[in-house]
Amino acid sequence: MNIDGYGNRVAALIFGPKHVIVIAGINKVEPNLDVAILRAKNYAAARTCLIFKQDYASWDELAKVAEEANSHLVVTSKQAIRGRIKVMLVGESLGY
Repeated sequence: MNIDGYGNRVAALIFGPKHVIVIAGINKVEPNLDVAILRAKNYAAARTCLIFKQDYASWDELAKVAEEANSHLVVTSKQAIRGRIKVMLVGESLGY
C-alpha cells in the first residue's frame, strides 16, 4: 500500500521500470490493509507535512492538509508481471 500527493512516486509502481525495489522499515508493517491506510493518512502523511516547516494552528489543521496532500492511494494486490516489484523489509524503524 502506497500513498502520495501528486502520484509521481506511486506511478512508478504501476508504469515504471522493469524492476521496482521497495525498501521499508519493519515499522511500516500493519496487521491489515485498513490499519495500514489509517496509519499512512493519519500518522505518516501528517509527519511528512511537518518537513515543510509550515506553522499549523492545530493538529486538526495539519491532518486536513495531510489528507489533501496525499490523495493518491495505490494498493498492489497482484502484479501483472510476476516478480517485478520486490519488497525488502529492514528489521528496524525507517521513516514514518
